[in-house]
Order: sequence, then C-alpha cells, then structure tokens
Amino acid sequence: DTLALQRAIDQLYLNGATKGSVESRIVLHIEAGTYIINDTLYIPPHANIIGAGSDKTIIKMTANKPTMITVNSASTPGTPASDSSSSGINMATNISMQGLTIQTTAVGAASANVISSDADPDTAHGLILQSCKDSIFEDIKFLGPWVNGAVDVDDNAIVMNSLSGAVATDNNKFVNCTFQGFGTAIRSNWDVDDNRFTGCTFETLGQGVRFGETMTLGNVASGQSKGPSSNIIEKSIFNDV
Repeated sequence: DTLALQRAIDQLYLNGATKGSVESRIVLHIEAGTYIINDTLYIPPHANIIGAGSDKTIIKMTANKPTMITVNSASTPGTPASDSSSSGINMATNISMQGLTIQTTAVGAASANVISSDADPDTAHGLILQSCKDSIFEDIKFLGPWVNGAVDVDDNAIVMNSLSGAVATDNNKFVNCTFQGFGTAIRSNWDVDDNRFTGCTFETLGQGVRFGETMTLGNVASGQSKGPSSNIIEKSIFNDV
C-alpha cells in the first residue's frame, strides 16, 4: 500500500494547484484495516491524517526503514525535499495525526546514523520529526517487535532532529500515545525544545528517553548548541522499561 498512501498524501498536500492554500487544508481519512508498506512515507507541512483509532488503522512497515519522516514544503509529489533545504518558512509544521498504529517489524539496522541532519533511510524507526514544529499527534500507538535484550540505537519509536537552532523540532505535542516494543521510545541529540508528551504510556521498552548522549555541545550552526531542553513528559506511565 506504499504507493497508494504516498500518492494520497502528495496529491492532497503537495499538489501544485492547491499547495499552501486553504484548499489543501483538508483531512485524509484512513479507514480501519492494516496497510502494509515497504518504504518510508513522507509527511509534508499541514498534513492532517486521521485513522479510525489506534489498533484499528494500522500502518505496518515490513522493511528496515523509518515508517514516517516529516519533510518541508519544497517537496513535490514523488520527490521529498532534503532537510538541508529547510528554512523557518518552509519547514514541516502544523501536521496533525490521530487514531493510528505505526508498526515496525524490524529491529535496528547495521548503520547508526540517527544523529545526522538528514535521517538515515536504513533504520527501523517509527516516526522521525525532521525539523518539525507546532504539530500534534494524538491516540497514536507506536508498536515495535523489541521484547528484551540489547538496545539498538537505531530502534526508536520517535527520533527528533533539527537542522539548526533556527530550524528546529519545537513545540510538538503527543497526547494519549503508546510506545511499546522499541529499544528506545524517544531519542534526540539536537536542540529540540518545548515538546510535550501528555497522558502517554511507555511499556516494554529498553529505554524510555535518550536525550543528548552522543552530541557535541556548542555547535549552533548544526543545531547542537545546547541539546534538548524544556521538554515535558507529564501524566504518563512507564511500565517494564
């Protein structure tokens, strides 16, 4: 179902005739069922994707790749833009996703390139927020195959990356989400601020949160001036982590 889903996303939110206009501020409804994909889905600004509910609408990645990555509005149908072209004007923003299960079936990968500005395409993450701001994710279940044992740094439910201090993953909200079966639920080595996780469940994970463990502080241009800060996890449950 990869091509069908990506085509729907691209035509609704990247169509040259309506892109960036009021006409593109519409909802993509994905009905209940399991949708099998074998390549990453790229999510552009203002995408509004609503499923029938977590555990009802399931997007299942069968390859060793991220299930979803946010991209900027320089993207065109079939051609996601590199994060190096992101700016404060075109960066991923105002994305809304609700009522989905995002499932991965692979654990990690041979490479360990999460900390690059452009996310590694050969790692089994759930969602990579690539320079993404002001977005909301509600009733999303991130489901992976991890049960116990070694923790692979390339096995994360969510990775938060920033191009620079000015083009950063800030002010995103995760509400009533579940993170289950990953080496790590949330990982970032970048300047990511004011992201909030409310009423979430973290269970059967190697680690809950990994912030800033492999980064060089003070590099403002590359988005590593201070690392993650002012991020809040509240009213949430950690079980078997």
